Amino acid sequence: MISTQVFSGASTEDATVWLAYFLRCTRFKRYANDDVVRTFPLVLRGTAADWHEQVAGAFHSDFDRLQQVVKEWFTPSDFTRWDKISDLFPTTQRTIQLVDEFVVQLQKLANAVDMRDDTLIRCAVQKGLKPHISSYVLQQNAKTIIDV
Repeated sequence: MISTQVFSGASTEDATVWLAYFLRCTRFKRYANDDVVRTFPLVLRGTAADWHEQVAGAFHSDFDRLQQVVKEWFTPSDFTRWDKISDLFPTTQRTIQLVDEFVVQLQKLANAVDMRDDTLIRCAVQKGLKPHISSYVLQQNAKTIIDV
């Protein structure tokens, strides 16, 4: 059984990722556009639900516009983006974490703040790798995130 995750609008949540998941679920369930619009408020909680009650009338039948407004409202501010970007570099690979898992973790952090600079992401990954893996990657002269 596939169930749609709820979205509360907390600063720890990524509205873009949540919306993509919500849309995958509704497409899988073959919801018509009207069904998607009616289901949307049912999966909101807390701040997101309160926010939706305030703006729902303006976007009641235009889900594309509603998605855009959700992203605008719940996307991190510049200060929050800076704070999250600064989290990239001190992040280190956990003891039992595979390299691929670590790379994806940092790519997710970068995507959450709309960071598209592959060189910076690669440098953050390089810095956070376990020392023996980092040495190997440096010796291999990795130029892209895929090379890592």
